[in-house]
Amino acid sequence: MPEKTTSSPTNNNRKKSPKKKTRYNPLLLPCAVLFLSTIVCLVLCIITSSKLGKADEKLDKLKAKAEATDNVTLSPDELDGLISSASANASLLGKEEVKAQIVEMMSVPNPNEAEMLRTMFPEKIVYLAPDGYHFDDISDNIPKNDFKKDSFSKDDDGYVIFNGDNKENFLAGIDVSAHQGTIDWEKVAEGGNIKFAMIRTGFRGYGSGKMVADEEFENNVKGALENNIDVGVYFFSQATSKDEMQEEIDFVLETIAPYKINCPVVIDIEKVDDSSARGNTISKEERTEYVKLFCDQVKEKGYTPMIYGNTYSLFAMLNMDELAEYDVWYAFYSSYIYYPYKVRMWQYSEKFEVPGIDGKVDMNVIIPN
Repeated sequence: MPEKTTSSPTNNNRKKSPKKKTRYNPLLLPCAVLFLSTIVCLVLCIITSSKLGKADEKLDKLKAKAEATDNVTLSPDELDGLISSASANASLLGKEEVKAQIVEMMSVPNPNEAEMLRTMFPEKIVYLAPDGYHFDDISDNIPKNDFKKDSFSKDDDGYVIFNGDNKENFLAGIDVSAHQGTIDWEKVAEGGNIKFAMIRTGFRGYGSGKMVADEEFENNVKGALENNIDVGVYFFSQATSKDEMQEEIDFVLETIAPYKINCPVVIDIEKVDDSSARGNTISKEERTEYVKLFCDQVKEKGYTPMIYGNTYSLFAMLNMDELAEYDVWYAFYSSYIYYPYKVRMWQYSEKFEVPGIDGKVDMNVIIPN
């Protein structure tokens, strides 16, 4: 969405103020009142502009001139000229400030284009798609969160800290699969920071379409529960039909039935960067329908359903207006949450180190309602 540009004002278009009058002018009072009204209008224009310091200087000069009412006689054309000049200057100053902000953001090693665009367009959701950047409207139909960038901070070990209320329910956790190998859950628990674990039940191959159980699921769920770590689960979906989604639902519910699952049961929605990925072929409407089917049936079984995704998958791949009743697990690797709607769980790092786990692991937090 390109920004609008405005041409800069030139001195040649400015009207000169008339010379001082020595005789009483019968139009003096009406013109002075009209001029002061113009000043008020300019004040309102400048207030609604962004940080227009130089425009304030112009306004101060106009105010000083207005106070010397015995020296002021302005024609309507002169008033129009003043308004046009101030308006053009305000537009130019706003444009220059935006340009300076862009220069500052880009003058760093490996500048983050998306972060820059998100700062410039706070009223939109900005994400990169294969066809370029998208600027989506924020829905009025989905409950919003009230997080600010300073709502969260990090301690010396890199764990996110919540700076709001109800901090005792702000819990740290990990999500794991067979990729982490064999986990020493006793050591994980001894660290004292990890309160829950999201464990993969399985996945559907994005090329073959075959259902595959996670070979470490049983060890992980038992190890976590035995060490008093709460457990939730997730399944990586590549369903391309309602029948395939039903197959995934049945698999998940059957897999978790023997265990105490007291954290959410999640459907993992992601775009696979492979031209052969079958899950990328269905429409946004179809995927939304399948996800809703998953959440509805999980809820019917007494579990808490949840949808996992990043900015792209939650906006480009799903219609969240139709899924607003369900909790979201949001993947966004930063020090703040970019998602504008309510978030129940946040995956804020994919490169965390936790005692008892070889290599890196994803780090998450449960956010108080």
